[in-house]
Amino acid sequence: MALLKILHFLALAVGIGGGIANGIVVATASANDPALVGAIRSRIGRAGFVALITLWITGVWMAFAGGYADSGMGFWFWAKMFFVLVMTACSLTIQITMRRPSPEAAARARAQTLSKVILACAILAVVCAVIEFR
Repeated sequence: MALLKILHFLALAVGIGGGIANGIVVATASANDPALVGAIRSRIGRAGFVALITLWITGVWMAFAGGYADSGMGFWFWAKMFFVLVMTACSLTIQITMRRPSPEAAARARAQTLSKVILACAILAVVCAVIEFR
């Protein structure tokens, strides 16, 4: 169980850290070299997506392995899951959109907005998890 928690927390760090890193990259370098910024954001986004998948796998695994799946989770757990579902939907949307050969400017702008939603939901999910599992 400790290994699952370690993987879960490392994936969380990659996801939230990646979201913050993307914001820093956009704020500091987007005008200088848009192609490079796009490539960096794409790689960070893929790492964040893998981290999100890892969070799902380790979270479900811990729930069943720890006997939590049938213990009736409280409100804060389900609030956390709501934010995780929103993050997942936004992340999938970004991954699909940015896989297109040449995403239009509106799609890239939508992806930037969704990235902010993902980061906000990640922070709220952590808050809800801490309250639920204190």
